[in-house]
Amino acid sequence: MKNSKTLILSSYGFSLINYWGRNLDNLIIGKYYGAKDLGLYSKAYSLLTFLLNIIRDTIGVILFPILKEHKDKTKHHTNIFYTTLNFTYILVTPISLIFIFFPEEIVMNLWGENWITSAPIIQYFGILLQLQPLIRMSGNIILIENHDKALFNGGLGILFSVVGIIYGSTISVTAIAQYYCLSNVTFTTIYSVWYIYLKTLKVPVK
Repeated sequence: MKNSKTLILSSYGFSLINYWGRNLDNLIIGKYYGAKDLGLYSKAYSLLTFLLNIIRDTIGVILFPILKEHKDKTKHHTNIFYTTLNFTYILVTPISLIFIFFPEEIVMNLWGENWITSAPIIQYFGILLQLQPLIRMSGNIILIENHDKALFNGGLGILFSVVGIIYGSTISVTAIAQYYCLSNVTFTTIYSVWYIYLKTLKVPVK
């Protein structure tokens, strides 16, 4: 009963923080910049979420039961997790590089010239795409290893991204993506790697 309560509270807390981490930028742009800027930002953001949802709905969904089965039978579940994580990066890295180096071509081919001002935002989201699997997929191994509290504590790193969004919103719409990305690279990812992989899962630094 106690373990179930801890898991429920941790999942609820993580979902709450994650919600604001994903939606605060859109709420701020819609309120303070207007529908046009929100449309441009949302177009770029939709590419990021589309790809991340593919990872979640395909790899993420099937990964948990596979890890659970192998933990119960062979104890090789950690090897499966890190192999899957590496495979995910093999898939994501080329797309991320295209986002970073060819954003204008992406916009012109997908949406046309009217959306070209969203190209700089796509560049920053390309960097985020490279970082997100490391954080998003960690929930599977955390729960398999019965570190229920770590699900919430590991998610606290998202608060750094929230700070980046708020600061960027005082400058411009593009700055929101810029500081969102910067806070992810410098704080959110570093915190998540330290707390989840090094402190909780005891993964060797090497």
